[in-house]
Amino acid sequence: MEKKRTILEIVKDNVLNLTTLITTLGIVFGGWFFIDERYAHAADFKEQQSAQVQAIQQLQTTQSAEIRLLQKDSNIRYRQLRIDSIDDKIFYLQQKPKMTEQDRALLDRYMRQREDEVRGLNAEMRGR
Repeated sequence: MEKKRTILEIVKDNVLNLTTLITTLGIVFGGWFFIDERYAHAADFKEQQSAQVQAIQQLQTTQSAEIRLLQKDSNIRYRQLRIDSIDDKIFYLQQKPKMTEQDRALLDRYMRQREDEVRGLNAEMRGR
């Protein structure tokens, strides 16, 4: 009959096999944790990138709306200044005691320009 071996004897006889098994398991589990951690960081990165893209798009939309408002305000101010300038020219021509044909032609031209500017100003004001 064979003699029963103790666990200690079995371990002594198979030290190399046990060392190889423990090392292999350490490498497998270590690699698994590394890969899992790496993919977790990649998912976090994608989520942060998506949030940043969304924030940038929202900022661009807000800025575009503000720019449009500024452009409209600028157009309104320009038209008001243009109307004031034309009014000054009309006033100057109307103050002349005797108008020439050229003066009357200029006055007609300024009156048409003023009407065009007033229509444009009204359109800008309705578009606000």
